[in-house]
Amino acid sequence: SFSAPLITVALAAVILREKVRFYRWTAVVVGFLGILIILSPHLGATAPTQGTTEGAMLAFAAAVAMALAMITVRRLTNTERTSTIVIWFTGVMALLSLASAPFGWTVPTGTDALMLVSIGLFGGIGQILLTTSYRFADASTIAPFDYTTMIWTVIVGWLVFSEVPTLEVMAGAIIVIGAGVFVIYRERQLGLDRSKERQTVTPSKV
Repeated sequence: SFSAPLITVALAAVILREKVRFYRWTAVVVGFLGILIILSPHLGATAPTQGTTEGAMLAFAAAVAMALAMITVRRLTNTERTSTIVIWFTGVMALLSLASAPFGWTVPTGTDALMLVSIGLFGGIGQILLTTSYRFADASTIAPFDYTTMIWTVIVGWLVFSEVPTLEVMAGAIIVIGAGVFVIYRERQLGLDRSKERQTVTPSKV
C-alpha cells in the first residue's frame, strides 16, 4: 500500500498534467526499490503460494485505487467545496461497505462498536484535512506525506501486536521515507524558484 504515493506522483503527471521533473521521477524509482527491499523476505527462493500471489495482486490494486482517489480529489478541489467532497466520498464508501454485509456480517460487541465509531471519526477528520490539503498543493507534492504512515505502522505494530520489524523492513522504510522527503524538499525548491521568477517578471508599480 505504500506504493500508492509513488503511483500518485506518476498519475499526477499523466492525468493532471502536473510537471514532474527528473529529480522527482528518480525519487519515485528509489522509493519503489525501497518497497522491494521491504518485500525481499517474501521474494526468496521459495515459490509463492496462490494465496500470497492473490494477496499481493489485491494489495497492488488497492494501491492503484488509492492513487486514483487522490488524483480525483485533487481535480475536484478546483470546482467543489471540501465538505461536499468528503460527504460524497463517505456516503459512497458507506454504501459499498454495506454491500459486503451478506458475506460475513456479525453484530459487533460494545467494545468493537466503540472502536468502529472511533475509526469513523478519525477517518473523517483525516479525510477533511487531506481534501483541504489538495486545495493548496499539487497531488505529487502531498502524496509523499503518506510515507509517515510507515513510521506509525511500525510503532503501533510493536506496541500493540509485539511485532518487531526486520532489518529489511527498517532499511526499506528508510529508503522510502528518504525518497518522499526528497520529493517534498525538491518541490519546495521549485516553489521558491517560481516565486523569484514571478517577482522578476512582475512590473513595478508606479
